[in-house]
Amino acid sequence: MAEFSGLNLMKIVGIMQVGVNSPWIKYSLPNMKSLVDETILVIGTRSRSRKQPDSFDRSAIPLHKDEPTIEFHGKEWDGVNFAIRKASDLNPDWLFFMDSDEVIVATRERFESLAKKKVMHLFKKIWLWKDEYHYRVDAPQKFQTFTSYTCLIPYHEKLKMDRPHPFWLRIDWGRKVFQYPEVGRHSDIVVKHYQALDQKSYKRKQLDTVIEILKRNPLQNDKELSGRFLPHFEEPVIETLPKEWL
Repeated sequence: MAEFSGLNLMKIVGIMQVGVNSPWIKYSLPNMKSLVDETILVIGTRSRSRKQPDSFDRSAIPLHKDEPTIEFHGKEWDGVNFAIRKASDLNPDWLFFMDSDEVIVATRERFESLAKKKVMHLFKKIWLWKDEYHYRVDAPQKFQTFTSYTCLIPYHEKLKMDRPHPFWLRIDWGRKVFQYPEVGRHSDIVVKHYQALDQKSYKRKQLDTVIEILKRNPLQNDKELSGRFLPHFEEPVIETLPKEWL
């Protein structure tokens, strides 16, 4: 558990998904721990078509012996929902979700200032490209946008993950699932996404996604699909990270 200065009137539990992107966890996990009071790692596969977890280097995960971890097979949101239920034992006021291939440029004090407004808080997302000091600025709908999974959200006992799409966190009462009514977007808080630095696995993942989409919907509009995925393979326009994002 991290120690923070000030009144620390809110308790934040961090939930992090870990899969094939675990090489970047040497950056992401210490980053998360600097912002939260407790962490829970969800280790498994993101692919709905696989039954076994993705392979990952467990030695790369800087765990303490008592670090809460969840290993699961199947849909990623099943593992996250189990983590949300586990988090209830820690009596959180807020939950912070982040992937293990991301780093957020923020402070605990900034998080506490956000907590004055009990809504889902999203952040500016940039895709690192070429190296850790450059990011992609073309095709902003994909490479420079706001986060969907990475968020700070008030804890609720009926909170659940519905599906891995934007605004997937819901409050579930019986048969009805209610989306959070208000979302705060903060362009001054930046999430650096490391995934594209490994270009080989990154491009393979995009191709796997296209194949999966076509399997589910063979009648998918080809122009729409190519328009969505071709920017991943085009020559990128990149810029140097400003000092405040390093």
